[in-house]
Amino acid sequence: MRGMNIKRRILCLFISAGMSASLLTGCNSLTGLTTTFQTPAGTLDSTAELADPVDVSEEDDNTLSIYIWDEDANRATLEAAEYAYKQINPSFKLNIINARTWDKVQGRLSKSGALKDSSSLPDLTMMQDEAAEFMIRTYPEIFQNISDSEVDWSDFPSSKEALTTIDGVHYAYPYDNSTCLAAYRTDILADAGYTIDDLTGITWNRWREIGQDVYDKTGKYLIAMDQSGIDLPFIMMQEEGESCFKDGELDITDNETMKKIMIFMEKATDENCIYNTSNWSNYLDETLSGDKICGTIAGSWIVPNIMSYKDNYGKWAITTLPTFTGAEGYATEGGSSIFLLSSCTGKKKQLAMEFLDYTLGGGFGAQVTYERGLRNSGFLASYLPCGEYPPYRESVGYFEDQKIYLDILDYQNKAQNVEQNKYYYLLRTNLSKEIHLITVKDKYARPTVENALAVVYNQTKFNIRMLDQKVR
Repeated sequence: MRGMNIKRRILCLFISAGMSASLLTGCNSLTGLTTTFQTPAGTLDSTAELADPVDVSEEDDNTLSIYIWDEDANRATLEAAEYAYKQINPSFKLNIINARTWDKVQGRLSKSGALKDSSSLPDLTMMQDEAAEFMIRTYPEIFQNISDSEVDWSDFPSSKEALTTIDGVHYAYPYDNSTCLAAYRTDILADAGYTIDDLTGITWNRWREIGQDVYDKTGKYLIAMDQSGIDLPFIMMQEEGESCFKDGELDITDNETMKKIMIFMEKATDENCIYNTSNWSNYLDETLSGDKICGTIAGSWIVPNIMSYKDNYGKWAITTLPTFTGAEGYATEGGSSIFLLSSCTGKKKQLAMEFLDYTLGGGFGAQVTYERGLRNSGFLASYLPCGEYPPYRESVGYFEDQKIYLDILDYQNKAQNVEQNKYYYLLRTNLSKEIHLITVKDKYARPTVENALAVVYNQTKFNIRMLDQKVR
């Protein structure tokens, strides 16, 4: 029989999780050496590495501080915003603090939120959009309402705005572009007898057929998948207008769209359409750099990574996503926004909102900010009027002179809104584990799709209960 009996798998899962939880609690109550706090992805303890603390009281009233990560893209864009705002406020200074990873930022925010103490936080922070609901609902004391800003929200895609708007309240300035795209090596497609048009407006079944043919003729997989955090199922769900949550509850075991996605991913891996890597570094090194793949399906933030390999200049093109119906697909994945923290008060709060309204929010400094961000670092904004700015309208030689930035903005505005939930990251972690089992393990040792989804449901429900108890 294929896979372990579902009841035995769930029982083993709960025993293991329960032992871990009791051990963690025992450590806290008996030794007093560690304390825990909750992040969107689960529990961290006091030994976790956090972003450096910031004392905003040491700053003057014309200086703002902000946490970032991915310095190559984000520092240049925020320096462009600082430059733009200095044209009307010459003494303004933006202190950009590179925390290096999102994990360190979320750890610092979560610890401050758990302690209800924002004294170690900067004035502003980048935060991943899909973590916003969990963080704001769990730690409301450290975030500020920005609904009275001067932002015209129609200038940003509703799919992005929705992620940081909680109960009708705006908490963030939309920042980078998280639009999904399919990008392919046109030279490899040509070797197999295909063009980019053959990958546009097709079903996932047709995509698999082309993938098998490309592999048979060239030895290249169509795309790769980072097993440490799998995003493709959520991309596929959103483009179909579906979610893994319904009316605030998990919708997994009877979700027919997710079942189709799991079956697709199993078949696509077996048929050499998808290559699995163990982590993000391997994804870049083995696939984009190592020429193992013909393409990628990811957020538009992948574009600078693609363009970093100069030998492939002029050999790429982008298009929309396949769907189950064959219509062109649109979705978003990843992305971040800028949040105003409760450490920013008085005159500095007014300064922060004026700065963000004038630059990232679409004021008179927006064009300078976003044009410089794109030219200096390849940063793609979510601000829809960028489509009127010259750099966004230029042909890009790396992508066969395609106007990819205009195309990405067009894709962005067509992505559907689907139900979000603060436990998205917990679900993503558990679903990634089960997809790993059904796509990597020997066929005869794999769980069935039904069993895998049952495990995801039960593990996620258990995690939610444990998290809620700790937060209370």
